[in-house]
Amino acid sequence: MFGRVNERGQVLSMRHAEIWPDSGDPGLFVGIFVPVRPRVRIADGDSEQVAVINYCRYLTEAEFARVMRTIEAERRQDLYWNVWLFNCNHFTNNVADALGLKTPPGLLLPHAYVSALRLLNGRQD
Repeated sequence: MFGRVNERGQVLSMRHAEIWPDSGDPGLFVGIFVPVRPRVRIADGDSEQVAVINYCRYLTEAEFARVMRTIEAERRQDLYWNVWLFNCNHFTNNVADALGLKTPPGLLLPHAYVSALRLLNGRQD
């Protein structure tokens, strides 16, 4: 999730980027066993899923531009989604790498992954 805030830290716009199997939920199951075609999308607002943990980092304009370039580059790649080889954590690691952040292993469960990302890079929220 990413967006813009004003001088007081109030959210002006919110978007999120995600990688998800093209076939939706069935692709999540199939992707446990074999790679499936994904889609990388950017959407306005929050995702429909409720986040149980988050990691907030304030970015400069240059860093924000790097995030957007990285997400667009991921959209243009010929990717395959797979639980073991390239999942949403691996996608997030690519964005974090563009910011020079330290990244945890991609095979962690989401809660553990976000906790590790926060631990490795410090907390700003």
